[in-house]
Amino acid sequence: LACANLGGLYSTGEGVPMDETKAAALYTIGCDSGDAVACHNLGINYEFAKGIAEDKVKAVSLYTKGCDGGVAVSCYNLGTMTADGVGTPRDYAKAFALFTRACADNVPTACTNLGAAYKRGNGVPVDEAKAAEYAKLGCDGGDASGCFNIALYTEQGSGVAKDMAKAAALYTIACDKGQPLACNNLGVLYANGRGVEFDWSVAARYYMMACDGGDALGCTNLGLLYVNGEGVKRDYDRGVALFTRACELNDSDGCYNVGVAYANGFGAPKDMALAERYMRRALELDPDNKLAKDGLADLNGGT
Repeated sequence: LACANLGGLYSTGEGVPMDETKAAALYTIGCDSGDAVACHNLGINYEFAKGIAEDKVKAVSLYTKGCDGGVAVSCYNLGTMTADGVGTPRDYAKAFALFTRACADNVPTACTNLGAAYKRGNGVPVDEAKAAEYAKLGCDGGDASGCFNIALYTEQGSGVAKDMAKAAALYTIACDKGQPLACNNLGVLYANGRGVEFDWSVAARYYMMACDGGDALGCTNLGLLYVNGEGVKRDYDRGVALFTRACELNDSDGCYNVGVAYANGFGAPKDMALAERYMRRALELDPDNKLAKDGLADLNGGT
């Protein structure tokens, strides 16, 4: 473990200058000597080109050594690459087996991924009860995505009893852990008084957290609050800026709302060419967006 530990210091810059190239060299020595932890760490370097040229196939080989040597996170990383078909042929059944092994060794993200596999039928038959069970295991282990998934299943009544108050509590846990989708969904619950007391201002706060975390729907929903003056002071400019951000994050409704702003001169100068551009972008992202279809037809004189 000496080489793995020293490599770790160079990787983080603890007590020595940060040097990923030196870290990779030390991990190589350790791995060649049979240290499974060093093999795992070297796999990370190859996967993410840290101090060494990216090589996904090599990363798979190294994670395999790490997993075979008892490093549970290596099993998880190998499972992820196998499920995604990165560096190795996609094989959902093999990935499921690897996630099962990692979950049993207390890797919560692996438990979450097992739940997702049961939900989607990747490598196993669809089983919503199992999906919920493993999502909860992931959440209980501290994985934010696991908390989001079990919150969603609880909201929908998928594999577990429907319980809006419990769903809100689980979304809160996931949001507090930095899961932006959970923050948006929690905002929706507050905006509609489902499982929590109706409160526009609280909804706005959670939408902002979602948007700041990169969730496009959070940006669109917050933009609507600013345009309508719900929970926040009405501010068309701020609303359009949020819609623009949502559009940049590939939300069709966000693009549509920017188009509306340019078409009507609310929060943006009236510009029919830009309005059409944003309406068309909305339809590129979602060809079934009826509002965008109708908006584009209106811009073209109802044709």
